[in-house]
Amino acid sequence: MKNIILLIILCLPIVTFAQDTKKISGQVLEAATGQPLPGATVFIDPDSPESKDYSPAGTVTDINGYFELVLPAAVKYVVVSFVGYEALKADISKGKSLLSV
Repeated sequence: MKNIILLIILCLPIVTFAQDTKKISGQVLEAATGQPLPGATVFIDPDSPESKDYSPAGTVTDINGYFELVLPAAVKYVVVSFVGYEALKADISKGKSLLSV
């Protein structure tokens, strides 16, 4: 019985942390051609205070330009970047979980 109580106490911070996150997903496409950009990075805006305390702070798109990222619920912006392109700051505060840039 003591082992079960100890296990529950150890798991409580994980459960509490999981409630304060949101998951976003989407696809990064080249604006002119609509082609996917594999290897583009999507990460928490570095100016955001949440970026300093959360790891991982970003992800990389797959071969088809798709990504998934779990973020703190308080994050309002993510930055999308790709070599040779200007970085884009995208607003995710409006409750969207699907982002297409």
